[in-house]
Amino acid sequence: MRSLKIGVMVLFLSVVFAIQVNAQRRIWGDIIVILRPPTLEETRGITKQLNLTGEQKKEMKNLNQKYHDDLLSLKEKYQIIYNDLLEAVGNPNVKMGTVQKKAKKLNDTHEKILEKEIEYWNDIKEILDPEQYSKMWNLFTNKRLKR
Repeated sequence: MRSLKIGVMVLFLSVVFAIQVNAQRRIWGDIIVILRPPTLEETRGITKQLNLTGEQKKEMKNLNQKYHDDLLSLKEKYQIIYNDLLEAVGNPNVKMGTVQKKAKKLNDTHEKILEKEIEYWNDIKEILDPEQYSKMWNLFTNKRLKR
């Protein structure tokens, strides 16, 4: 009987988690896609369209490298925590408190990623003039949302 209760609880948590993930993707999908720093290919295209000075190109390159490295590290950490959470949810011997701690750790890591992405866009404002920044934002968001 205990095994049945645990099995039902695991199934319930799995369904709730799946629903939450899908809802989160719909709600946050666009913002996550937009805020993610540009890829190398996107940066090249945007750089050409903005007519950046040599100094701006250098600063953008350094900024992109810095954030690429920082975000890669955070995203790798996020993936490890995500997999650990799924394993815990699927394990009938793991207590609910442990699952909740892992879920909080996953949310905290996701928040750090989002903060880093927002920090990236704020740093770009220091490199570009307001007209260039507006143009970049419009080009970038329009392209990303069409995907």
